[in-house]
Amino acid sequence: MTAAALLTSTWSHWTSPDVVLHRVRCLAPIDLDPCGNANDEVRAAESWRGLQHPGPHGIDGLTSRWLRPGRGLIYANPMFGRKLPDWTAKAVEEGRGGCEIVMLLPARTDTKWWHDHVVGQAQARCFWRGRLKFGNPPPAERSTTSTFPSCIVYWGHRPYAFGAAFEDAGEVVIG
Repeated sequence: MTAAALLTSTWSHWTSPDVVLHRVRCLAPIDLDPCGNANDEVRAAESWRGLQHPGPHGIDGLTSRWLRPGRGLIYANPMFGRKLPDWTAKAVEEGRGGCEIVMLLPARTDTKWWHDHVVGQAQARCFWRGRLKFGNPPPAERSTTSTFPSCIVYWGHRPYAFGAAFEDAGEVVIG
C-alpha cells in the first residue's frame, strides 16, 4: 500500500474498522455519523454522506449543526486529508455545545490541529495499540492496514465510560 492512499483525501470511501465501532457502540448506540459514506458499516441512526457522496443524505457535516434535542452519541471518521483540522475544530465547537462525540483520528501529535483541538480540549483519548485495518480500500490497493498510529478521541461528559469502553485497546488518557 502506498502511504499516499491513507495520507491524502483523494479516496473518501475508507470504512471504519469493526473493532473500533464495537467499542464505540459499547459506550452508546451511534445516533449521528456526520462523515458517512455509502460503504460504511457505522449503522448510525442518521448518516450524512457529505457533499462528495451523492444520495439522499448529502448533508455537509462541517457546516451543519450536530446538536439537536435528544441527539445521542456522534461518531465521526473524517477523511484524513487537508480538512482534518476543520473536522477537529468542529468537534470542539459541537462538544462545547453539549454533543457527545467520538472521533477516529490519526495520532498526529506533532501537528498544530492536534494541540489546538485535542490537547486540552478533548475529555479523553485512546492511543490505539498497533495499526488499524480500514475497510474498502481504493481499487488499486490490496492492504487495508494503516501506515500510521491512530487515536480515538472523545469530547463529552462521560470520559470514564469512554475509558472503560476502550481500556483494552490501547493507552487511555482522561483529561
